[in-house]
Amino acid sequence: MNIFLSQVFGYTIDLYTFFEAKKNQIVTEPGMMWGLGVDAEWNGFTFNAEMLETNYQIGDIKLLWPQKVKLFEDTYYPFGQSVLTYSIPEFEISVGLQDLNEGLGSEYPLFISSNNSPYPSLKTVFRPFEWVTFQQDLLFLRTAIVNPLNSENVQTAKSVYYRKTTFSPFDFLSIGFEESVLFMGRDYDLYYLFSPLNYITSQDIRSTKNAPWNSPENDNCMLGGFIELKYPLFRIFSEVLVDDWSWSQESAGVRKVAWDTGADVYLEDGLFQVEFAGASRYTFHKTGQYPYQYVRYEEYSELPMEYNLIGYKYGENNAAVNVKYTHYFENVEVCLNGEYLVFGHRDPFSPLPPDWQQQDQFRWLDDEVLQKETTIGISGAWNISPKITVKGGIGTTFIENEGLVSGKNGTSPYFDFSVEYKFSVNDEVIEKLKEGRIFDIDFF
Repeated sequence: MNIFLSQVFGYTIDLYTFFEAKKNQIVTEPGMMWGLGVDAEWNGFTFNAEMLETNYQIGDIKLLWPQKVKLFEDTYYPFGQSVLTYSIPEFEISVGLQDLNEGLGSEYPLFISSNNSPYPSLKTVFRPFEWVTFQQDLLFLRTAIVNPLNSENVQTAKSVYYRKTTFSPFDFLSIGFEESVLFMGRDYDLYYLFSPLNYITSQDIRSTKNAPWNSPENDNCMLGGFIELKYPLFRIFSEVLVDDWSWSQESAGVRKVAWDTGADVYLEDGLFQVEFAGASRYTFHKTGQYPYQYVRYEEYSELPMEYNLIGYKYGENNAAVNVKYTHYFENVEVCLNGEYLVFGHRDPFSPLPPDWQQQDQFRWLDDEVLQKETTIGISGAWNISPKITVKGGIGTTFIENEGLVSGKNGTSPYFDFSVEYKFSVNDEVIEKLKEGRIFDIDFF
């Protein structure tokens, strides 16, 4: 009897390659990407790594590869994911280049969203009991670089820490507290990492006046919470984020807030989803002299906001509603999608106006002119075989008052198309390769 080592030791290895083409609000000119990747699993460990080549623009920015050696002209090689994960029921850890996504909704995560390219990060999840879960994400968005010739600071470190505590007293109910802190000038902050207190309290303790441990940190702390109800036929959730709020400042409070709420309805052959999100004016904004706006690249204000935000992709002073229906066939799924977005002035890079704290506590969509966008689209996926999958989508955004200019209207079509081929490596394949029987291998 032939027993494969992959069955005995519980490993799987999948090699895949893909090609995609797209144009949207971030990739503003039609572009292409191809990639090679590997997925592997063994005894609780998983590993995923990708190598990519593309000519995608980011907004109006055309990227240039610094070397002459490349497969195609006008292309560059961005970082792909490279993640090692170990998971058991009580504990999970993943480390590598990750594009993390932390939120209850599928469209509008508030604290951490996979808007751009992967970054060095460490994620841990601890489940000591069935009714409580602790999670911590460490995002190292930028590493400090010092010129060894003159000791000049070439690049300033930038990191984000995120924590979430989830209580599940019943199978259908989850309630949680979450928070994040953005800081610069150091890669690590051991007080935020090890203190059991929330980030805001830890910062206030370190800012105690006349204390010998007083330190000058003035980091960007956010806190929030969520509730989720899950039943066999539907799910309801609501999440809120409060930006730049402090126990110690009377002038703080809930001036800067973002939210996301929605529902999923599970049908016999489909899924219906609706989601409503938004943020008040100045949320994720630069508050003081420090460049602590909640973006990944604070020196590139020309980047599309939907690409640059660390969390909620539409930033401040907006409201968005997304409605989606997905129907599942045997080897095909089709999705109809619609979104309505309205926003006013958004500029997280500029200093707040001097009188912003004397204004109304909650300002939201009070501009004289608002830009309104209505997007409709259709997308789908077809599993041609266990090894080949084709995906695609097409749609249009109808824009009213484009650029906050009254009466200026337009349209912005988008599309995406991709095809992926995946090949599983097991002991049978390895034996045939060793014996030179390559034509006996089922590649398709």
